[in-house]
Amino acid sequence: MSNQSVPRRTALGFGASALISTAPIQPASAAPTDPAALPPQTGDSLVFAAEAAAGGIIAPADLAVGRKPILAWAMEPGSRIVRNRFRTGQVLLMRLDAADLSEAEVKFAADDIVAFSAICTHAGCLVSGWRPQEARLFCPCHGWVYDPASGARVVGGPAPRPLPALPLRIESDGLMVAAPFTARIGGYTGRTD
Repeated sequence: MSNQSVPRRTALGFGASALISTAPIQPASAAPTDPAALPPQTGDSLVFAAEAAAGGIIAPADLAVGRKPILAWAMEPGSRIVRNRFRTGQVLLMRLDAADLSEAEVKFAADDIVAFSAICTHAGCLVSGWRPQEARLFCPCHGWVYDPASGARVVGGPAPRPLPALPLRIESDGLMVAAPFTARIGGYTGRTD
């Protein structure tokens, strides 16, 4: 090895620095321009995500107490663009018994129907499990359990925070988004795939 050669670790460090410093940076304030890439917006309709009924507007009658949550997307009513570009826009909808809803949850509910982000706050997995006997949401990736009647707070596992709620309202066309999600979507690990 000659005196003029650069140690491998140093060379790799410089190479990584060069790549990082030349990468384009998008300002945090820059909003997506594609409507399908936006999270649910106030006034959006909620539509079925499941293939059999995909895109159909969800009505309150589609949800019954004790049934498995419905996976939904938001849809801009005028253009009918479904906001499904990123999985972080997925929503879990369910009807709960009014007597079971916490006082905090009632303000986000519409006709005892509640909505939460479908993305686990631990590692960003899809919260796809349902425990009907306990009326609990379950993330199969690492076993976290959420209680939808009390603001989707964590009741099993060390997930760092509850699932963000999506405030709802009911209009003649069905379930609508009343306000944006109540907190940041996704896991604390940064995973969103």
